[in-house]
Amino acid sequence: MIDAEQLYAEMARGATVVTTTTRLSRSVTHDYEQWKLAAAEAVWETPDVIPWSSWIHRTWEQAVVAGALAPPKLLLSAEQERQVWRGIIDGSPSGSALLRLDAAAAQVQDAWALIRTWRIDAMDPEFSGNLDSEALADWLRAFDALCRSRGWLSLTRLPEQLLQTLQTGGFRIPDPLVFIDFDEFTPLQSALIGAIDASGGDLRRVGLAPRRGSAVCLECADWRAEIRAVSLWARQRLAGDRTSSIGIVVPELAAVRNALSHALDEVLAPELLMPGAGELSKPYNISLGQPLARYAVVRSALYLLAVPTGDRQLEEMSVLLRSPFIAGWLEEAGPRALLDRRLREDRQTAVGLGRVIYLAGQKDKPWFCPLLAGRLEKLRRLIQQQPRAAEPGTWSHLFASLLAEAGWAAGRPLSSEEFQTVEAWRKLLSSLASLSSVVPPVDRQRALKLLENLASERLFQAQSGQTQVQVLGLYEAMGLQFDCLWVMGLHEAAWPPRANPHPYLPLSLQRRLKLPHASAERELQVAEMLTRRLLSSADEVVVSYPLQGERSEQLGPSPLIAGLKSVGQSGLELWGDPGWAALVAAQRQLDRLSQDQAPAVEQEAVRGGSGLFKAQAACPFKAFAEFRLAARPFARSEPGLDAMARGSLIHRALELVWESLESHRHLLAQMHSGALDETIRIATGRALEELGQVFAPVMTARFREIESGRVQRQLRQWLQIEGDRPPFTVLGREVSYTPEIGGIQVKLTVDRIDQLPDGRRILIDYKTGSVQPTQWFGERPEEPQLPLYSAVVEGEKAAVLFAQIRAGENQFKGVVAEQGLIPGLPPSRGSQQLKESTETWPRVIGEWSENMTRLAQDFRAGEALVDPKAQPDSCSYCELAALCRIDEQNGLRAQNSTAEED
Repeated sequence: MIDAEQLYAEMARGATVVTTTTRLSRSVTHDYEQWKLAAAEAVWETPDVIPWSSWIHRTWEQAVVAGALAPPKLLLSAEQERQVWRGIIDGSPSGSALLRLDAAAAQVQDAWALIRTWRIDAMDPEFSGNLDSEALADWLRAFDALCRSRGWLSLTRLPEQLLQTLQTGGFRIPDPLVFIDFDEFTPLQSALIGAIDASGGDLRRVGLAPRRGSAVCLECADWRAEIRAVSLWARQRLAGDRTSSIGIVVPELAAVRNALSHALDEVLAPELLMPGAGELSKPYNISLGQPLARYAVVRSALYLLAVPTGDRQLEEMSVLLRSPFIAGWLEEAGPRALLDRRLREDRQTAVGLGRVIYLAGQKDKPWFCPLLAGRLEKLRRLIQQQPRAAEPGTWSHLFASLLAEAGWAAGRPLSSEEFQTVEAWRKLLSSLASLSSVVPPVDRQRALKLLENLASERLFQAQSGQTQVQVLGLYEAMGLQFDCLWVMGLHEAAWPPRANPHPYLPLSLQRRLKLPHASAERELQVAEMLTRRLLSSADEVVVSYPLQGERSEQLGPSPLIAGLKSVGQSGLELWGDPGWAALVAAQRQLDRLSQDQAPAVEQEAVRGGSGLFKAQAACPFKAFAEFRLAARPFARSEPGLDAMARGSLIHRALELVWESLESHRHLLAQMHSGALDETIRIATGRALEELGQVFAPVMTARFREIESGRVQRQLRQWLQIEGDRPPFTVLGREVSYTPEIGGIQVKLTVDRIDQLPDGRRILIDYKTGSVQPTQWFGERPEEPQLPLYSAVVEGEKAAVLFAQIRAGENQFKGVVAEQGLIPGLPPSRGSQQLKESTETWPRVIGEWSENMTRLAQDFRAGEALVDPKAQPDSCSYCELAALCRIDEQNGLRAQNSTAEED
């Protein structure tokens, strides 16, 4: 063991320091620079502090330059090697059954690295008797043969070549060397280090002396409380000493990365959560990068490249339309958002590039986006000029040209992180080009898939300035030392981790050689060693665990920390000042309003259908927001036909049936003659044909056949109920009205109006869902559609009805003037209100008209009170909660209620 100053002295004399990880190499270099400044020494050159893999690569290159090793025709990069493995697996008999070739290639590449570094003989008998291991052995032999014939060399082979040239005396490692904080060496590493020793090399294997700090254990209610405690602890340490180094170590960092990042932003730098904070730097660094494909700017690039290849998922197109990275976004952000909304109104799950270009080019529409339309048209023309097949290098150049023409990364100025991400993307295109050496010419779809795989595998983390707070994974923290360290998430289910042996290597061989993750015993041994190291890595160490997991499972502490002293949050000196949200709330100044009154509607025209009256009755603010502010939720798309489309299909088919039948008498005649089935078939076919023009991608021949059978069955069942009615004539189908009610011009369409022999009329509205006529009554009716019809349709009404056309529940529901007009009405059982309505029929019609007029007048007068009729049920499906802030109002009411009780 050596202390930090002894290590820096070794570096000052020119030693190359080899570390286990990139993170440790950066830390050592930074601390060394700080030590130089503190020691007031002369300015030396930056020392060599590099991780093992980089040192191997550099030393191998030195041996090649010295003539000790012959250079290969191609030194395979990790991406190139992955594709070589994929080709071998794909061309083998055992690989033909694999569904995910890319994932299999990655696993085989990992197995190859284990075999080389642990010096495993692939001819070992243990590879026999297991189909996966036997397949691996075949692939290994094929890979070796292919590399020899082509003159290729895998990066995994570099240490072996160095070992051979050292053993033969053909090369000597430059002096001196310091290997720091290697907790264990693989067999190949041990052999290489032994060869350096045997050749008389200046080599030291050392570890930093542990810090003799104290360690305590904190129990947290759940993982959210644990994250909150970590954030407050870090904030307190930063306030106490602006020079101290603070570490936060998380075993399952990938799972909690986003939640932890948000909590640290909120506590350490709340300004990061405010609009326009893109250029601000974070006061902490998270070591774990994310796949490049997850970054918004890269995701938009991948979507852009994929757009011209047939119909794309609506959500992908939506990302592009709302992306600030496409040229013209600053000028067209609003119209592009409206274009996104317009596409959703088609209720299609997929959309083609031609449809987007057509809509974006409509000059007289609010979604007119000429800049976007122009860019996409250029993109489409370039795609048409591209070759059927080409090498990955050619595709890399073409993809770059396509993105340039589309104006990618030019929508607005990029932040520092976004700029670095764009540079990482350009390097990714270079990696795609490098695959030309190992991948034959491919078509555009395969090239794009290669690029997507590279983006999903390439981890990226934007560089940031040196910060005091470092957030690390467990294995990344090995060898690092801090002034203060918190290790979170050490519960029994996570630490020690479960064994995870390699699926392609024989299990017995893995356990015998004690390969990483091969057995529970191996995991426990490593976990014990890492725990000891972590507990001695800082002057102050806190470990914590949650009592409840993310899925509400009950947890306990890891047995490896059971002996630590327990401490409560009060004993940790956590940051106690109020957060920024609390400070803002404390400074609030409230103006009390006696009522929420919007400006009255005076000159401007207000139009709406029954939805306006329904919204006004449900909540006045909802009507104000939707019909005066146009704050409506986006339409939703579903695979196949959604409920609205299926309902429209039934509506149209019934309209066509009654266009042919015209009366109850003709219905009975066709029933008796057997002609009704043909009438239903023709009407259903016409309705499906019309619907197919809107839902063309969905309406395949088989889908039409299925829908046709369903609709015809429903119509036959329904018309049997219609046949049981007393005589009537269909006076009108889909009859439109535009009356003025209470100063509001209303547009209504009545599905059907029947006329009885005495001249009275029956109003019918088709419904394919479950309906309740009891929702028509009261000053604020939940369903005012039929009461509106009764108020605008002229003539004496004998009944107002829902025709509920629903599998197994076909029936008329509504209010009738007298018994016997409609079978089953008024109902013998159920709502007394419906029975009483028959007895007081004229008064019911009058009350409905008065209620509709009053709702219209309230809307026109600006009545916009946030007053849901049936809270919280009426708010469950409302998407305006962020606008009306009902939850905030409820919270204030609860606070006032508590204060009054106190």
